[in-house]
Amino acid sequence: MVHYGGKGIENVLVSDGDRITATDANGYYWLASDKRNGLAFVIQPSGYEVPTDKAIPQFWHPCTGSASTVERIDFQLQPVSNDDFTLLVATDMHLANRNTPKDYTQFADGFVKELTDTYNNTSSKVYCLNLGDFAWDQYWYVNKWAIPECKKAVESFNFPFWSVMGNHDNDPYGTSDFAAETPYREELGPVYYSMNIGKVHFLMLDNTVYLNNGGGPGVIGDRSYKKYFTQQQLDWIREDLKYVDKSTPIVVGFHCPVYTYGWNGTSLTTNISMDSSAAVSDLLGCFDGYASVNVVTGHTHVNRNMQSPAFANVYEHNVAAVCGTWWWTQQFGKNNVCTDGSPAGYKVFTVSGTDLKWQFKATGLPAERQFMTYDMNSVKEYWATNTVVQKAIELGKDFAGRGNDYSGVGENEVFVNVWSHEPGKWNISVTENGKSLDVRQVWRRDPLHTISYDAPRCVANGGEMTFPSGYTPHMFAAMASSASSTLEIRVTDRFGNTYTETMKRPKTFSTDLNE
Repeated sequence: MVHYGGKGIENVLVSDGDRITATDANGYYWLASDKRNGLAFVIQPSGYEVPTDKAIPQFWHPCTGSASTVERIDFQLQPVSNDDFTLLVATDMHLANRNTPKDYTQFADGFVKELTDTYNNTSSKVYCLNLGDFAWDQYWYVNKWAIPECKKAVESFNFPFWSVMGNHDNDPYGTSDFAAETPYREELGPVYYSMNIGKVHFLMLDNTVYLNNGGGPGVIGDRSYKKYFTQQQLDWIREDLKYVDKSTPIVVGFHCPVYTYGWNGTSLTTNISMDSSAAVSDLLGCFDGYASVNVVTGHTHVNRNMQSPAFANVYEHNVAAVCGTWWWTQQFGKNNVCTDGSPAGYKVFTVSGTDLKWQFKATGLPAERQFMTYDMNSVKEYWATNTVVQKAIELGKDFAGRGNDYSGVGENEVFVNVWSHEPGKWNISVTENGKSLDVRQVWRRDPLHTISYDAPRCVANGGEMTFPSGYTPHMFAAMASSASSTLEIRVTDRFGNTYTETMKRPKTFSTDLNE
């Protein structure tokens, strides 16, 4: 039965991950399940919420019997007015009980504190989507930190915390994808499901297929995985969408991105990030005819916003990580940034009925802070004189060639890294003494990340470097006429919000994001 206070609710959908059925006029449902997934879940209907237990939605229950055993599973709902709500999209928390200070301490003092301070006592409805890599499989057993401990880290939230699996949320002893998912299912429920919040339909999916070669009882495998959607999941998605009107906005959440950016020498290219073009079409083809599909993903620890080149109704938000590059970044600099120079953060969607707006939010910085500027004269001087950078250059190896980051950078040039830039949707202008300068997109590494992390990690590791700076798809350059002029920088997003900076030059390079 699906009910509120013991009174049945009609036409609520219930699923076992293979089949979907609806409750009758009295709130009863019957599901002929083979119990393959070992659970059943309610698809939260519009105008209702499932209860939460310490922020975790209670929308599923395990099956206790075999496929031939009849058992009763009831679901409770509570009516709510939530056509207007705030959606917090966060990913890649990577809690593992490691680093100094501990990752979970940094998480609590930063992300958790900011969200509880901002949203715990608000009168409006708030929901959070966790897009995976909540944990870190490599440290489940050695550090005794897995999904149960991760759940405790968010239990202070007064709003529902919905989750999907990431590749690092699998049991590293697992001998198959299904087996490796078992601890996740036991703690957080199905690895794919759907729900309705207000007038928006959500599909929460799993596109990491864990291989884990060599894994077994007491043995951690290679933790390898593929990036696609299984046929059973695709069949279920199509079944779910039979109940969704084509005009309904859809948000689809999963871990690994569909697309990535490349560079053809003059402009960005949009390339496939999943295992194959067929894997992309298998999923996105399910949404043929739907008016608006926003895909939210994580995994990369960078910000990318990409229009699907093949499916005009699909727009992907690849969101930067809550942990930045990794939690160890605070050991080196006064910042926590990702490999593209974006600060650690999350994305905030403001939903009013069927209208969705969004904005990237850097943890610990005001919402109005949406970009970082670099006086490249100062960056090049810092590069040439900083002892850590010079030591990294001497060691060579992984840092070799990083000096080429600044080859071709002109005298009096400035860089502007617009963290959540959307091609064709945002406008960037730079003026000098009232004169507009030519602003062009460039394919460069972010100086802050390269100097803050690449160089010191290279030195600390004897020339080797992990998680290096990547080429940034949201870096822009302008050439000033002098080294001491003041520039007015104006960035306008797709919704008309404008962010500005008066850049007084020379601007000293600093590794402190607050300066």
